[in-house]
Amino acid sequence: KRKRPSLLSSFCDVICKKVQIWDMESGQQLRACNGHMKEIGALQMDTSTICSGSADTTIKIWDMATTHCAMTLRGHDATVMCLQYDPSNHRVVSGGVDKTVRLWDLRKPDQPLIRTFENVHKGDVFAVKFDEDRIVSGSADGKISVLNFNHRRHC
Repeated sequence: KRKRPSLLSSFCDVICKKVQIWDMESGQQLRACNGHMKEIGALQMDTSTICSGSADTTIKIWDMATTHCAMTLRGHDATVMCLQYDPSNHRVVSGGVDKTVRLWDLRKPDQPLIRTFENVHKGDVFAVKFDEDRIVSGSADGKISVLNFNHRRHC
């Protein structure tokens, strides 16, 4: 049986705090992930996991099949605006209105926050991407930063 493509969306009625999973062919809602207390600013998914970042300052890791919240990441002081999840190494990088970039390891549920990069940006962080060596972040301050875990460079 062929797997049907899915689409994620943040559902807005009064407050955007629900992640909905839609069947792209039929247009039908398949499931919803409820748990954020405020609007959602960032979403990413792979074949089995959904990551969502919110104005409630948390990142939630969801099981796509069950919509169960497997983990809640706490550490940002303001809205999470962007994130990237890499299922191969179980890491998440996030950025937000608190002007920080944070690196998380989902294999460490008791202390998932590995590192916080502060004073990298003077504006809200709206974009993050990473690989095994570095994190690239973009901000409202007009700068792109390349973070190499031991030092950083601004472009």
